[in-house]
Amino acid sequence: MDIGMEILNELRVFRKENTEKITSLEKQIVKNTKATSDLEREINDLKKVTEDNTLEIFRLGTKIESLEENIKENTKSIEDTFTNMEEHIDEKIEKFYAVKTYNDIEHTEIKQILKVLSIKQPILAKKIQNLEKWKNDLEKGLVVV
Repeated sequence: MDIGMEILNELRVFRKENTEKITSLEKQIVKNTKATSDLEREINDLKKVTEDNTLEIFRLGTKIESLEENIKENTKSIEDTFTNMEEHIDEKIEKFYAVKTYNDIEHTEIKQILKVLSIKQPILAKKIQNLEKWKNDLEKGLVVV
């Protein structure tokens, strides 16, 4: 009878330990679920920023194409100006310098914008890469939250 009581007591202790472990695991699951949810939210935010940046790059590409068309048009205008230079030399040279200054200003602005985007893009790419690594490690159970 003592053996039966001893086995019963050991089973009770074993059951209590298992219940505590299960409770602890359930708490960990809740924490991991929240962490995963937070990461997914951050990833979605980064995706939105990336989409916004991509749209801005497309807008800049359109603006550059427009500027290239303007340069072609301006070049044609300059060629026409030189063919009529005898009649309107002073007037045409002033227009040329005005257009050149305008284009230089626009090119400077675009270069600045492209420089800022080229600085931001690697930073965002690195952040995304780190989050993906962290997510993969979390999924593999390498990171405990």
